[in-house]
Amino acid sequence: MPHHQATIHLNCEDMSLLDEAYDCAKRGVISERPMIEMVLPSVLDRTLAPEGAHVCLLFTQFTPYNLPGGWSEHAKEAYASKVRVRPGIVVVAPFRYTEHHHSQGCQKSRQ
Repeated sequence: MPHHQATIHLNCEDMSLLDEAYDCAKRGVISERPMIEMVLPSVLDRTLAPEGAHVCLLFTQFTPYNLPGGWSEHAKEAYASKVRVRPGIVVVAPFRYTEHHHSQGCQKSRQ
């Protein structure tokens, strides 16, 4: 199976990167190199994207649920730049993701 049909993990080549990201999340700040899980679901389901294009989903681990100033548009843009997302890509704050997908997620208060 080609590697692009599975989850691709970035910024976890060394345990110290995971430790750093986890420590940042505990302090309520975003890591400079968040651990990223990348999925290309349109490789397996071509109906998800137009011909010649793909859908790319990036899930980051050890992301603070709440930020000191909240998940403002500025905070989302700063976060997107750390995961090297192109402008125009939607960044969903952790609590919005759990609300949208009706998952338990973190039970901390929402900002």
